[in-house]
Amino acid sequence: MTFLLIAACLVLSEVYPNPVGPESGAGSAGDCREYVELFNTCSLAVDASDYHLADNAETDSLVPFPDNTILQFHNVMLGTTEIPPRSFALVLDPEYASPACQTHPLLPVEPGVVVLGVLDTDLGNGLSSVDTLRLLDPGGEVDRVGPLDAPEGRSLERWSLDETVWMVSDSLSPGGWNTVSREVDPVIVDFAVRGSLVVRVMERGYTGGTVRVALEVRWAVVAEDSASLNPLDTVELILPLTEVQPWAAGKVILRREEAVRETAVYFPSPTEGVRISEILPDGTVEWVELANLTPDTVDLAGAVLRDRSGVESGLFPAYRLSPSDVVVVTGDSAAFRSRWGEAPVLVPEGGKMPVLNNTSEALMLVFPGSVVMDSVGYDEAPGYDRSLVRTSPTGSEKPQNRP
Repeated sequence: MTFLLIAACLVLSEVYPNPVGPESGAGSAGDCREYVELFNTCSLAVDASDYHLADNAETDSLVPFPDNTILQFHNVMLGTTEIPPRSFALVLDPEYASPACQTHPLLPVEPGVVVLGVLDTDLGNGLSSVDTLRLLDPGGEVDRVGPLDAPEGRSLERWSLDETVWMVSDSLSPGGWNTVSREVDPVIVDFAVRGSLVVRVMERGYTGGTVRVALEVRWAVVAEDSASLNPLDTVELILPLTEVQPWAAGKVILRREEAVRETAVYFPSPTEGVRISEILPDGTVEWVELANLTPDTVDLAGAVLRDRSGVESGLFPAYRLSPSDVVVVTGDSAAFRSRWGEAPVLVPEGGKMPVLNNTSEALMLVFPGSVVMDSVGYDEAPGYDRSLVRTSPTGSEKPQNRP
């Protein structure tokens, strides 16, 4: 791999071109939550007013952020374009703090960061997947990244602040150190439950070494493997499942030196699991109820609902569902409670839900590791604000109509 070293003090360090939600239109996610992060690599302060940002269509001057309303939401530095040495600055859409933008979740902005704006109403001409973003000083281009082809809700982060290696981040870090830049940072890319447990691990940091992956079920390690891992490389480790009984809930544990990461894994059985127990596909607000039939409390973090066409909900947040309990998954908790009253509610990331057609639909509950925990289909919606109820959560029969 060839690295291009950056000589300028100010560099691009993170770009968020594809927020969760509509891409265009007044008050859309793309009109409110895009951002560009800059980093001053030098030991002296840098005045960003001497710099410009350019996408494929427009060039923007950098100015102090124009709306003090942002201080109601974030403890940031306004009124200056000077970036302290070895510090970040955040360029936000000027409409970020406007009332029209408050329907979108706030960014996890690092306290104390310098926030900048641009002279018009958006960054470039609105950042898109085909854009190349360039940072210009009075002498010309000093840095670039592109195309800005990041998945919805994920940012592009610089792996090293003095090299042009960019990676898709698992989480946003506006105004803070990039999540892909840690010195020791092995991560589980994905895993799949087949005849064996296949785990792919990537080293996103600067230092390689030996990684060890273990499968723990009911507090006992039942399988493990290790491999050598170099920076930016990916390895695949295969763990046998001969000692895993359906139903079982376990952990995939990744270790390298002091770094330890864990993620939940589930092995469904025909009679136990988390099941889709009720669906309302046509009404004031659509929703899906889940029931936990397992003997364990199950963390729903990272699960999704997927429809027949492959459209998925946002990732489920951390939510511990106790045995025999239920939770309603919906894109709008306030609208749900306004119509249906108090109930345990889970809102996927960005409020995104799959399409629940009124003619016919198939719905899957997919857990991390591509584990299809449950699936159910229906031939028609029962009518406005009427739900479909699964009469036997352990069976495969079609859900029944219920007012």
